[in-house]
Amino acid sequence: MTRILIIDDEPTYLELMQDYLRFKGFEVSTAKDGDEAIKQMRYEKPDLILLDIMMPTMDGYQFCRTLKADAAFWDIPIIVVTAIASDRGERMMQGLGAAAYLEKPIDQDQLLKLIRKHLPGPTGAPPPRKVL
Repeated sequence: MTRILIIDDEPTYLELMQDYLRFKGFEVSTAKDGDEAIKQMRYEKPDLILLDIMMPTMDGYQFCRTLKADAAFWDIPIIVVTAIASDRGERMMQGLGAAAYLEKPIDQDQLLKLIRKHLPGPTGAPPPRKVL
């Protein structure tokens, strides 16, 4: 089963997204910030990450930078899901290795399409990532 990790500090959003993605057939785990997610990933490696930017302890930028620098995790696709509507922020996250950028409030069908697009599957691996 495909495992998705949702990283966001908003409990209501985490619960709603977790329920939706489980309904769609995914195994879902959550973390309230990047630091918690890094610790959690030592025990279970997700197939894809949904990442907020503005969080306590370790924000999305720092998490993405840390993850993509780690040989054990650099290949995990990251879809940024954030309330920050910024072309600069989107370019920055893509430069750090994020696969896609989606602004909240999200369209669940669009999110599902992005998830399926960036998951490794029978058609091959996700698109190549920039190396920093």
